[in-house]
Amino acid sequence: MSRNHFHHSSVWQVVVCKECRYAVWPSQVVGHLTNRQHKLAKKQAEAEWEEIQEWAGVVQYPSEFEVPPFVDDPVDELALFHDGIKCGLDDGECPYVCRGMDTMKVHWRKKHGFSAGQNRGGSGMLKREEVERRISEHCRAVRCQRFFVQKEHSQYFEVRSSEEQSDESVRQSKDEEIWSQAWEQASQHYDRIRSDDTIRPGEKDEQDGSRI
Repeated sequence: MSRNHFHHSSVWQVVVCKECRYAVWPSQVVGHLTNRQHKLAKKQAEAEWEEIQEWAGVVQYPSEFEVPPFVDDPVDELALFHDGIKCGLDDGECPYVCRGMDTMKVHWRKKHGFSAGQNRGGSGMLKREEVERRISEHCRAVRCQRFFVQKEHSQYFEVRSSEEQSDESVRQSKDEEIWSQAWEQASQHYDRIRSDDTIRPGEKDEQDGSRI
């Protein structure tokens, strides 16, 4: 089998584009290969689709697939991101992961009825520091991946192990850089924090399929 453009992830039973490093439903293979990025001739794309139909153990529909809340090691075929943010609510049991602080705030309001700015007092720098403290208490930096990039099953999930980063100081430095960026976002958007049930224009839930 040539498998020119796709991996067959036998563990997860999905078809993953080698170049894009995300999964594609078999029914969307032809459209994916003939899009602006790949620009493959339709005849060749259809030939690859026919080959994929012969692969054993490939899920065909979203109803046949379930995204894990986390994995112990990265899924080799998928892109790995080092800027993930995991929700810390529900005693740390909430599996939600995203890659933007504004997106996390929307999740907090919609899912948990929580806002880092609620019941805030004081003014100026003290108020801002209190918001940042509440943010740090209710989320943490993680590595993450996702299988699909649109619609169903496009949510990120946590990657827990860090075997490829044997140097702990490198890992810590990376985490500090991520959180530094997150705090900067929090400060920049502080004045835009509203009531718990308000979603600001432009903010979208990643589980609805929007990309960051």
